[in-house]
Amino acid sequence: MLRYDKSRRHSDAPYFPDDNFPLAPEAVIRAYETYWERTQPSEKTRRKEQRKLGTTNTLISDFCKSHLTPETYDGAMLAPLVERSKIRDLREPAFDALGVYVNESRGSRQDIRFALGLAADQAVLRSFWNDKMQGLYPESDSPWETKPENVRAIDILNVRTELGVNIESHLIAAANSLRWLLLDQEGNAPDALLKARRAESLHAPLSEIIGFDGISMALQSARNLMKYRKIGRSDLIDDARQALEPYGNHEAADERVNEILTAVLGASSHKQVLDHGYQHGILLGEGVATSDDLRLVWRQKTPGSLARKLEGLERGLLPMDIIGATVITDTPYEIGKVLQEVIERIKNDPRATIAAPPPTRPVGLHVRGAAEYIQEVARGMWLDSASALEPDFDVVVSDPTDYHVAKVTFTFQKWGEQVPSRVELQFNTAAHRVEA
Repeated sequence: MLRYDKSRRHSDAPYFPDDNFPLAPEAVIRAYETYWERTQPSEKTRRKEQRKLGTTNTLISDFCKSHLTPETYDGAMLAPLVERSKIRDLREPAFDALGVYVNESRGSRQDIRFALGLAADQAVLRSFWNDKMQGLYPESDSPWETKPENVRAIDILNVRTELGVNIESHLIAAANSLRWLLLDQEGNAPDALLKARRAESLHAPLSEIIGFDGISMALQSARNLMKYRKIGRSDLIDDARQALEPYGNHEAADERVNEILTAVLGASSHKQVLDHGYQHGILLGEGVATSDDLRLVWRQKTPGSLARKLEGLERGLLPMDIIGATVITDTPYEIGKVLQEVIERIKNDPRATIAAPPPTRPVGLHVRGAAEYIQEVARGMWLDSASALEPDFDVVVSDPTDYHVAKVTFTFQKWGEQVPSRVELQFNTAAHRVEA
């Protein structure tokens, strides 16, 4: 942790930037020290801004750490100074502060230009997508419930192809958007709806497209929670949080998921893919399972996602996929083989019970896909024909281009747990997962 010469203070007021400035190099800290000495904001303002910058950096690290260079964090922290350099009354102190960063940075000139470019991209991204959103959301008497229409992946990717902004620029913007939704909660701010829609229509889907599922889930969850507060349905938020409370924090959830998956798959080894420097509540894991070391991914439902699911269920009912896991195989035949083993383990384990998901599916076993796919799954289960899957399975024969999946939903409750875990375990081939 860096320490600073506090003797340069002009008063006995608390000193900012202080030591609680995560991932900030000395060049950035000195830049803000210069800016605040020139502008003399109140202690409350300094503390609030440092908290925002620190939280954004922590979220970037939690969701994207292994993919980003230190210059990304510099760009995130310098963005407010770059924007203020365009405001007449703040231009001079902002330029002075940026000059301090340039002179004191230990990075190469190329690294410095990259960081400043990321900072400058933030205003460009906002302006570009604010213009786009005018055609995405229809007029409505319930604006917080209105969903975007006709949003195509190519339109979202235009922020890269048309503007030439870096992927890192988007991830900074996404982390700032998430920080605003989680921390500021300025639901009554004049631009609150605009910010929420930008998170929903740009940052969440683009994050998913480029492979950052965790921050996409977090943005969607936080956006849903804000919507329910705005439309007077805080009861859904309360119910969702109450349902998730028994699953515990990320460490307890990790232990629980490992025990469940090991019990039903015979073997399981995984790690969480996100850090939890900020308590964002997004739980994702990946690893291997079964004696053949098949690829495994899992997630726990977010509060916002669960609240949205509860909105469509009768009061008191809960979905079965609070914990959702996917095993990825090479062939449909292999799916049937592993699924048969899972079913036998559940039947022989007093902690586990196959259970149908509410409200419409009658049984807890399901297979969906083309006729040939379903036949291969049945063959892997040592059944003579696909028709032999019924009535134990809910069987849906679909077009060959549709989503192909087999799944089992079950509860799992060990001695001493107040409520059972509700689990959906699904199986995809690698090819069908890519197509989906």
